[in-house]
Amino acid sequence: MATDGTRWAKPVAFSPDGETVAVLWGGRTIRFLETETGKVKHEIRSADSPQGGRWSDFAITPRGHKLAIGGVDNERKGSVDLWDFDGPGTAADSAPVKDRED
Repeated sequence: MATDGTRWAKPVAFSPDGETVAVLWGGRTIRFLETETGKVKHEIRSADSPQGGRWSDFAITPRGHKLAIGGVDNERKGSVDLWDFDGPGTAADSAPVKDRED
């Protein structure tokens, strides 16, 4: 049960080392919690995404380097954000992957 005023929380994935669980909270935040203590290690918000909106699901690559988030953007269109955890520093420095013009 969510304890921060959100209506729902959906655990989705564990880190490859099993020390962190990623949880989607209320469609607007993904929190990375220590599995042993439940303490929040890091969180990202849909407001931090270029698309904004509400998230409905996400997946982490098996090695834990990338995060794909699906949802609905501010214009009520389907969207997918890709986040890269291999940038400078740690996951706390993560940011959406910039769109490429192909």
